[in-house]
Amino acid sequence: MTSLRDKIQNALDECRMLILGGQVLISVSAESVYEPGFPELSAAGRWACALAMAALVFAVGLLMWPAAYHRIVSEGDDSPALHRFATRMLCLALPPIAIGLGASMFVVGERASGMALALALGAGVPACAMSTWYGVPMLWNARARQRNDEPTEKNMRTPVGDKVRQVLTEARMVLPGAQALLGFGSIAVLMDAFKELPPTLKVVHTAGVCFIAVAVILLMTPAAYHRLVEDGEQTERFHRVASRLLLLAMAALAPGLSAAVWIVMERVSGSRAVGVTAAMCALAMFYGCWFGWTGVVRRHRAGS
Repeated sequence: MTSLRDKIQNALDECRMLILGGQVLISVSAESVYEPGFPELSAAGRWACALAMAALVFAVGLLMWPAAYHRIVSEGDDSPALHRFATRMLCLALPPIAIGLGASMFVVGERASGMALALALGAGVPACAMSTWYGVPMLWNARARQRNDEPTEKNMRTPVGDKVRQVLTEARMVLPGAQALLGFGSIAVLMDAFKELPPTLKVVHTAGVCFIAVAVILLMTPAAYHRLVEDGEQTERFHRVASRLLLLAMAALAPGLSAAVWIVMERVSGSRAVGVTAAMCALAMFYGCWFGWTGVVRRHRAGS
């Protein structure tokens, strides 16, 4: 039987796999509105870019949620509740990722051959993804129902070495995608389309890149602290410091992602109100899920 510690480590690693791909695709979606070919897309193609951005941002928000839950609610300890939560968030994130992939492939099909190929790819890719991610595993699961019930595991005090390993894993969940977003955001200012943006959107873009840069700096700080202060030792103090830095980095990443959502939605719709509303909704989702809900759960458990 797989130990609870290994189950949680595997769940975090699997979330990290999906986050990295999702954040890179978010970066591509954000950059697409600056490309010369964007104005040549049909209205459906431009809205497909917006749909891809929205779906992928939602998915990444879900996939990062277990890290906040682990730091705030579980305080770095392992528990069956944490494993169930991470599993549910991973499963809930897969459909929006499939939608984001389909929307992106719709744009590819339109640019390559026209609307017929766009519709085929836009519908076929999500159908293929969902059947592969859900259909095949459910079939295998049905065949594996003959295994015996496993004993229920209880909450456990996690050794500090495992806590340190897990908080570093959670930092690695966030860092690669943040670096990709920072790179794409920095390159965007060199594109001709950036010069044509309204002054407000230029400020929004710059502010978003600055927030992402702060997140990257915070996510790299545990490595420096671990080497310079702890000399590589796995201590409870390092675990606390790394946990706080991770949460601060997520707090900085949220407005950076929301700024990208604002720009994409305004460019697609031509409406400032749509862009601002979408950005505020994204920011509310990030802060509400990562910090609001988890804070309520922590207080509830502390009071019970």
